[in-house]
Amino acid sequence: MDHQVQVLWDREPPLEYCRGRAGPGPTAKTLVETFGLPFNPSVIVSTEFEDKERLAAIVKNLGFAVTYTDVPWPRDIIHQYGNKIATKKSHPDASTGGLYVIDDINGRLGFASTRGHTFSIWDSKNQNSSVFALERFFGIEISMISPLGLSHADSDVMIAPPYVIADSLSYHARPSKGMLNRDAYDAVQDKGYELVVLNLGSEGAYKPLNSLVLNNGGRPFVIANSMTPNFLGELDNLGINYETVTADRSPLAYNGSIRCRTNYLSNAYLLECYGYKVYDAS
Repeated sequence: MDHQVQVLWDREPPLEYCRGRAGPGPTAKTLVETFGLPFNPSVIVSTEFEDKERLAAIVKNLGFAVTYTDVPWPRDIIHQYGNKIATKKSHPDASTGGLYVIDDINGRLGFASTRGHTFSIWDSKNQNSSVFALERFFGIEISMISPLGLSHADSDVMIAPPYVIADSLSYHARPSKGMLNRDAYDAVQDKGYELVVLNLGSEGAYKPLNSLVLNNGGRPFVIANSMTPNFLGELDNLGINYETVTADRSPLAYNGSIRCRTNYLSNAYLLECYGYKVYDAS
C-alpha cells in the first residue's frame, strides 16, 4: 500500500522531477509536493565505499534491505525524516546530508551547519531562512553549530538517543558571530538528551562521529569505524550496540566516512526518480 511522502521545494518543481501535486510550503518561498510511494525501506550504500560488502552484510543481519548506488556520497543528495523529504535537486540552498544531523529515532532534535548553504544565518526563525523552512517542514527544532570543516556538521556531532556525542573541538569552537557552539550543545540536556563531549585526539582524522546510526527497535545501533578503538570503547561505556567496518580511505582522502557514504530511505526509488542509479545488493 502506498504511503504519502512530501518533498520540500524552494522553487517551482521542474516537470522532469515532479511526481505529484505541489501546494504551499512552510514559508512563502517554498512549495511541498505530495505523492504516493510504496513503503520499501532500504539502507543506501555507495559502491565507492571501501568496505561496502561488510557494511551491507551487517545491515542485512539487522533486518534492513540494502541498495547500492554509484553516487559517491548518497547522504549529500537526499534527506528523509519520516515521510518528509528534502533533496539537493529540490532544495539546493539548504543542500542536505552532512549539513544536517537529525535524530531519526526520537525525532526531537537536529543540528545544522552555519556554512555551506545560502541562508546560513544564526536566526533560524527568520522567514527567509532555509533552516527555518526545514525546521517547520520536519517539525523539530534545528540548532545551528559552526562546523570544524568547510561546511559539514556530521563529523562534529552524532545523535544516538539518549546521547548527543560531540567532538570537544566543536564544543569549544568560537564562531565569529558571537553564539558559541557549546550553547547549542548544552541546550540538548533540557530536551531530554545526555550530552557527551569527547576528545577524539588522533582518531578524529578517521571521523568516528560520522558513523551510521540506525533505528533498531527504537534503540540506536551504530555502524562505526574499526580505525577508532578509543571511540568504540566510549560506545561500550555508554551501552550503545555497534558493529564495525573499516573506513581507512574515505576519511583521509575525501573528508567523509560511513554516514556520508550511506543513507536510509523509505524506498530506493526516491534516488531513481531524481535521476540517480541504484543496484540490487542481494
